[in-house]
Amino acid sequence: MGVVEESGNGSDLDPQKRQFVERYLNGPNAGNGTQCALEVHPEWNYNRAAVEASLMLRDVKVREYLVELRRRAMEGLAEALKPWMPLAVKAQRKLENHLDGVERLTGTDLAVIREILDRACGRAKETLEFDSGDRITKLIMELAGQRPSRYVRPEPRELLPAAATPENGRGE
Repeated sequence: MGVVEESGNGSDLDPQKRQFVERYLNGPNAGNGTQCALEVHPEWNYNRAAVEASLMLRDVKVREYLVELRRRAMEGLAEALKPWMPLAVKAQRKLENHLDGVERLTGTDLAVIREILDRACGRAKETLEFDSGDRITKLIMELAGQRPSRYVRPEPRELLPAAATPENGRGE
């Protein structure tokens, strides 16, 4: 009696179809069957690649392998996102307060909240450029429920009294 192979593991596909499915799911042209077919079979012309990709995507074994790869990816994603969930809940609460007018957030604060929510939802990390300063660190620590131990807000510079400013001509 032979070993029963697990359905959808791709072992019953030829190497080119396996490559096609893997590129279709994760390659530089993910989701574009024609381009993925051309990557695997560069000798094909565009029309043939389009037809073959369409046929492969209708193949039951190819579809089962795609489903299996997606399932594996989702399992890994769930583990990777777990640490972001508590922070995302706090970020969402702050955003709701802002929208309800309870709390006013700056553009930088909103950008940090967006990045936290994007990461928690598994979206690709977008590189954001922030203004310099500790506002981002302070907001992230606040969202995380931590209080910075060494955060000291710089004191504003003392302004010259109005009578002593050079612009009004009184005093030097």
